[in-house]
Amino acid sequence: MHSLLMHTLVQVALALAKMARVDFPQEWPNLFHELLAQLSSDTQPQQPQQPQQPQSLARTRRVYLVLHNLLKVGPACCCGPC
Repeated sequence: MHSLLMHTLVQVALALAKMARVDFPQEWPNLFHELLAQLSSDTQPQQPQQPQQPQSLARTRRVYLVLHNLLKVGPACCCGPC
């Protein structure tokens, strides 16, 4: 089950990155602000001694996957169709 869930999460991150490459910046101008907001809300625990929750860590990983796939392919696609 865990393997299937991880595979699904990776596929969702890849799909979001692909949509972002098409939509950014004309249709999704605040893309990076939204992703950074997700990261900043996840990286600051409520109390200094309290560790991050598993859901928060999973969301952080998904945001990093989207950023990685967006930036990895993004520069190659700036001058024409991908």
